[in-house]
Amino acid sequence: NDEPFVRAAISGDGTTLVGAYRTAEMDGVVIWDVASRQVVKTLPVGPQGIVDVSFSGDGAFLACACTDGTYVFETADWSRRTMVRSDDQFFTVAFHPDRPIVAVPTSRTQTVRLWDVIGNREVALLNHPGGPHSVAFSPDGSMLVSASNDTDRLWNLRGGGEKLELAAHQGIANHVKFCPDGKLLASGGGDTMVRLWDAATARPLSRFSISPTALGKVNRVAFSPDSKLLASAGAGKD
Repeated sequence: NDEPFVRAAISGDGTTLVGAYRTAEMDGVVIWDVASRQVVKTLPVGPQGIVDVSFSGDGAFLACACTDGTYVFETADWSRRTMVRSDDQFFTVAFHPDRPIVAVPTSRTQTVRLWDVIGNREVALLNHPGGPHSVAFSPDGSMLVSASNDTDRLWNLRGGGEKLELAAHQGIANHVKFCPDGKLLASGGGDTMVRLWDAATARPLSRFSISPTALGKVNRVAFSPDSKLLASAGAGKD
């Protein structure tokens, strides 16, 4: 098709790939079976701009983040399970690795909503001044990181919601990600920088730029499965 794809995600078992597309009339996702490379379904989501897609840890749900909220679908039949309203434009949503809980950042209310998609209820509300827009769970689900225009916050979800502040980027932090072994945390920002922290202590470990110019903002970061390599992608240079 001619639709521009803006995000992609693959299920944890590697069997299903989804690509999020935008059109003038309706945004949605195209769903492929990885083994056969065949399109299984084209799923319209809504007229508001789709910005991210994320599978739950067990692959039972797919979250589609749009500017009016996050739509959650059951992958067994691709029926809509729930919709978490946010009335905002954000960059990423994330599922807890072991539980049917999705984290939805809302910059206008300066909060991160943790939503149980089976019970269809909010289970926690985390305050993050500065407008959070990117979130990620640690691989064991014990921590959540949220990025805002000013700082990153590292939340201890097993200790009553204690948080650590991370002095992140000069400007917006576009994306945050834990490495698969849970030891490192990476963020990419509009200041062309990639920053690395010790995930347990929030101690800064390294920072480097992907571009010699101010135009090379970092939009996404990703670790290899063995946590030994880090990739970054952005405007101007990968």
